[in-house]
Amino acid sequence: MTTRVNVNEANDSHSITAYQIGILGLCMLVALLDGFDTQAIGYTAPAIAQALNLPREALGPVFSAALLGAALGALSFGPLADRLGRKRFMIAATIVLAVFSLLTAYVTSLQQLLACRFLAGLGLGGALPSFLALGGEFAPVRRRGVFVTLTFAAFPFGGLITALTSSYVIPTFGWQFVFYIGGSVPLVVAALLALCLPESLRFLVARNIRLDEARRTLACIAPELITPASNWSPRLNPSVRACRSSICSPSSARRRRCSSGVRSSSASWCW
Repeated sequence: MTTRVNVNEANDSHSITAYQIGILGLCMLVALLDGFDTQAIGYTAPAIAQALNLPREALGPVFSAALLGAALGALSFGPLADRLGRKRFMIAATIVLAVFSLLTAYVTSLQQLLACRFLAGLGLGGALPSFLALGGEFAPVRRRGVFVTLTFAAFPFGGLITALTSSYVIPTFGWQFVFYIGGSVPLVVAALLALCLPESLRFLVARNIRLDEARRTLACIAPELITPASNWSPRLNPSVRACRSSICSPSSARRRRCSSGVRSSSASWCW
């Protein structure tokens, strides 16, 4: 017998799983890195001004450049992520943040510093819509506010880590080392995102792409929906098994057919 399961309802109708907590942890980690980078320039500014032989007030535009880049990054990456996939833009934004944080450690002029902070700000702001959206989407609706709050709470916590790190690193190793940390750790996190973070289920189903990936993700979130052993497909990874049948297109109450694609945004699956 075929059962139709709505993806949104499946996500909301069961208790929180370790898989969802893992997704929340990855989103919080990106938010933490954003907070670290945002505060890094504030703690290193006196040392940078001394190294570049600049008056401290000359670094005022540097702070504005990072904020301007963050605003433009959020405005541009957010709509693009909705169209092309949140995971890939979250990874891209994290890499942009990493690269230009590392380059900040090698600047030799105010113009280079302005450019690096602006471009790092693009990555900082570009990651914001994706980690908030993914953190909320994979949470059951009754806990969505908690997930989003925890995700964004990691941002000021990243600033706290910057303060604690800078107080030791700058006198010991120099101001450049703060940006070495702020650039190398995001590269590691970007690799973790590529390996462990799932793409938005709603995005995959609505775009009718990578449906096997969507099945595997749903299997991790709601494994009770695919418990009948006879319905498991041996073609998929046996550690994350998914249903043999495809996504259901509920065209009408009297005539329902299953095909390899989706013709409705209701995101219903057939088993």
